[in-house]
Amino acid sequence: RKENGQTQGRKRRRSTCGSVFGAVEGATADREESERTRVSEPASFSSESDERQELVIEATAEMRAGNVLHVDKACETTLNIVNVLNDAKKTEHRLKMKIKRQQDALQKLQEQHDIMRQRLREYDESKEIQGFVELLKSADEGDKKAFFIINQVCNFGSKKPKYDEIILRECVLWKACSSKGYEHVRTRNLFKLPCRATLQNYVGQSTGEIGVTTLIKERLRVEYEALSTEQEAFCSLIIDEMAIDQKVIYDRQVDKIFGLVDMGAADETTSIPLVA
Repeated sequence: RKENGQTQGRKRRRSTCGSVFGAVEGATADREESERTRVSEPASFSSESDERQELVIEATAEMRAGNVLHVDKACETTLNIVNVLNDAKKTEHRLKMKIKRQQDALQKLQEQHDIMRQRLREYDESKEIQGFVELLKSADEGDKKAFFIINQVCNFGSKKPKYDEIILRECVLWKACSSKGYEHVRTRNLFKLPCRATLQNYVGQSTGEIGVTTLIKERLRVEYEALSTEQEAFCSLIIDEMAIDQKVIYDRQVDKIFGLVDMGAADETTSIPLVA
């Protein structure tokens, strides 16, 4: 379409310029013929006729120059109009293409708007989504149950689940209260709970010793060495009375029996305090 428009424009310019130049050439030929006729006539004119002839020739030359200038201006004006029309057609085509692209973009945006509007309507009508929103609000307020459920949702599709400190603490207490129940829930995949190694790393190493353990003694030794003066080493000992019954307990997890402890000669009397 663009090439056809350019070809037609060139044809119109050629035809216009050809007609103008043809008219100019015809007028020029007629004037030259008239001059030849005047020059070929007998030289029997008087001096007055010679002056008149010279004036006529000068006027004819001036008219010829004016006509040529007028023709040039007319041709230039015609070419300018043709160029303006071509530029206007190009601008019109560019604007039409721009309007088409904007209409296509507007149609896509309208489709996306309709989809998002439908999703928002489904979001407002869904009870599950509204319940989960309330769950998030409760977790922000510090509800442990809501926090545990959100952690389960986050770890549902994760290959490497992550547990916060509050979850690990509750799982340690759960396993301590009922080890079989904890393992049953974990092995049946009812909940995604941390394994025994994770809980052990969180709790730390424990030997299960009774009374003053070696860890406590090591801690006291480190604190004693860190004292700056001798007066800081003196302390007061507080003794609380309690009743102790003899009982033996077997722990399957550590395969150890607790309760076989030598309590000393309780029936024998002595003047030395037992605490010394």
